[in-house]
Amino acid sequence: MTVANESAIEVFARLSAKPDEAKSQVPTFRRGEFGVVWDCLVTELIVPIGLDERSNADLYPGLYRVAAKQIFPPVSPGRILEVVEDSGASFVALQDLTADSFRSEAAIIDFIEDAYEETLEIGGAELADNFFELILHFIWKHGLRYEIRRPMQISVSARGMFSSVIDEMRRMASLDTHQSEMLSALEDSIHELSLGETPVRQKRCLQAFFNYFEALTSSHPDVKPGVLSSQVKQIKSWPHAAIAASLLSLYGFASDYPGVRHGGNPASSLRELETKDIGALMVVLTGFIPFVGSEFDGNVFSRDRRS
Repeated sequence: MTVANESAIEVFARLSAKPDEAKSQVPTFRRGEFGVVWDCLVTELIVPIGLDERSNADLYPGLYRVAAKQIFPPVSPGRILEVVEDSGASFVALQDLTADSFRSEAAIIDFIEDAYEETLEIGGAELADNFFELILHFIWKHGLRYEIRRPMQISVSARGMFSSVIDEMRRMASLDTHQSEMLSALEDSIHELSLGETPVRQKRCLQAFFNYFEALTSSHPDVKPGVLSSQVKQIKSWPHAAIAASLLSLYGFASDYPGVRHGGNPASSLRELETKDIGALMVVLTGFIPFVGSEFDGNVFSRDRRS
């Protein structure tokens, strides 16, 4: 199944899948970032662009020169001059770089964008266009959280923002036992739902999401323990009352719709819940996480995240 054909349920299940820590390449980087797949970037970008017939002996020295601007600790000017004197030495130096060689994920992005300008100067528009296409395919192939626009501008995509929220949910849960238990229950319910939708599994999934929400808001410094409806009203950081009211309306739906949180009111149901409803509600509810998670790191939405 391709990414384009995934349903909302399948996307959420994939993003909620617990990462295989044993396979984590660079713990300082997050899933969906270039730093995690840097080794692949070398083999799928640096090597192919050098094989392009429009490249020349100046390419690898030029790429190393722009990479050196983003390396930490800084490379001495003498060392840079020594490397760029020879194309083969420059290629080896590029191969020897790891994600940890760079200051941050933002530094890797700066390198890629500067490298595009270098290919444009060395091989003209056709070589630069090949570089662009290689990066475009790389982002798609590895499911990175970015989109790319011409001439060469990398930014966080809408899909990337959503996956960043999922990662932050997991990070915050690692700091709080109650959140961790409720998030695990939510992930289990999503897993069950993705195996086959039934009315019971649909409602169980929504119930688990609201239970997680109560655990998350309970850790907010403005909030006293209680149910979500009272917790939302205690949070003082809402940018507008209408946002808090919309979450309360969703909580009202969960309390009133038969079988979600309580027995509910059968007369309030306009129709049976469908798969598209569950997917939409999970996406909408996920959008409230940055508002109610007091430990949520808003920098994850930026391509210039420095840590």
